[in-house]
Amino acid sequence: MVLLCRVVARKVETQLLEGEFYPKATGYNAPNAYKVIATLDLDDDGKMEVVIGSNYYEGEATTIYHCDPKKIEALLSVSCGA
Repeated sequence: MVLLCRVVARKVETQLLEGEFYPKATGYNAPNAYKVIATLDLDDDGKMEVVIGSNYYEGEATTIYHCDPKKIEALLSVSCGA
C-alpha cells in the first residue's frame, strides 16, 4: 500500500493512495506490489502529482494522482497484463 501523510489545517492527515487488504485469505488472491515512482508537478499548477507503479505476477500499471486536501483523484492510468 502507499499512504500519503501531510499537514492540512495544522493537523496531520494520512490518506490511502493505493492498496488492497486481505484480512482473511479466502481462495486465491493475487496482491499487487505498489511503489512511488515520482512526485512531480506534471500540469504546472504549482502542486505536486504522485506517480505510483504497481505490479503483480501477470502485469503492471502506472497511475498519476492529483492530491487535494479533500480529494485524491487518479488523473491518468496505463496498465498491461491479464
